[in-house]
Amino acid sequence: MEKMNINIIDPEFPELPWGKEIKDEFYESLYREWIQQDVTKKLEANENYQELKDENFESEHDDTFFKKHYSDEVAHALSWGPRHLWQIHRNKNPFLYYAEEALCEIQQKKLFDLQCQWRAEMIELKGIATTYDFEYWEMNIREAKFLSRITESELRIYMDYLKSSEYRVNWKCHSWQNYTAIKDDYHNNGGRSLIPPWYHYHNYATQNSSLLQLPDIIGAKEKIYLEKYDKFRTETLANNPILELTDNRPRLMADDTSLADFLVQFKYDNPLLEYIKGHNAETQGTIAWRYYNDATEYLVEEREPLPIEENEDWREAFLDVVYKYRNQKVANLLPDMYADYLINKLDETLPNLHTHYQENLDKKEREIRKTIAGDYKKMIEIGKELCEG
Repeated sequence: MEKMNINIIDPEFPELPWGKEIKDEFYESLYREWIQQDVTKKLEANENYQELKDENFESEHDDTFFKKHYSDEVAHALSWGPRHLWQIHRNKNPFLYYAEEALCEIQQKKLFDLQCQWRAEMIELKGIATTYDFEYWEMNIREAKFLSRITESELRIYMDYLKSSEYRVNWKCHSWQNYTAIKDDYHNNGGRSLIPPWYHYHNYATQNSSLLQLPDIIGAKEKIYLEKYDKFRTETLANNPILELTDNRPRLMADDTSLADFLVQFKYDNPLLEYIKGHNAETQGTIAWRYYNDATEYLVEEREPLPIEENEDWREAFLDVVYKYRNQKVANLLPDMYADYLINKLDETLPNLHTHYQENLDKKEREIRKTIAGDYKKMIEIGKELCEG
């Protein structure tokens, strides 16, 4: 069933544009309602349904109730079906997707190495105009066509990494392309490392850790341009308050740290602050919440008994056997996965892979980063013109 073309315009305010998120949500709501009405009409015109109705329904209420329930189910299936099929396929073939994600990690490291060189003005990159573009391509790494194709030697290094004792799950490192945090960690590590373990291993294997010693020439220039833009925006809006200029204020993130800081700044009562800090410490501050819970995901559908080697700390022994098992499964699948990658057949190996990544929660994050990247570019361009003019 094809989606209908809906022109969403508010009749009272035809010139007022709708926000994309609101428009998408409204469209999906209308689409499901349209399916329900269409299904109901087809049922009423179906002779077989009329026979079923006469034989099984005692009253008009039964008929109404059945048609509503049936049309709701059909609308739900057509709206969410592709996503459910992807989830079912992933649950049945989890290690296929882990292998595909390994290919993405290879490209993330390649992109980060290029970022180091680009910031040092050693190279130019198609599709990269400002430092923030790397934040966008981090979320859209599968579509970063400007990156060179993965080579056999690159794949071999990653497979060696899987088999090594250096492998660690990446949960501590929340970003692949956060140059500032990674470089600061490289030079001033004082605790938990923010550098992905794969980056450490790749640097060791290729001897290219010197890239983090390159100067951040473009980053320094952008800082000057943004300061210039900030002054320009403040002065311009003072004289033209209704003028539309890209807002350069930092975004207030809705995370636990920001919330706690907000409570402190606005002097909320101490019990509430303590409750929140205590909750975060119990749920997110513990290793067990993330590290061990994620490790068990690799074994949920496995029926193979795994012998645990002797260790003074049972937790280390558990993680060791789990990741050895996981990594061996991924390593066994990677050659065939790589062969499909070379002939552009990953969509056949992993049905709905790209459809899912366009529709899942990451989509909003990518759209936000794309918007920020566009705004950031405008601010840099204006700041640069002011500096040069």
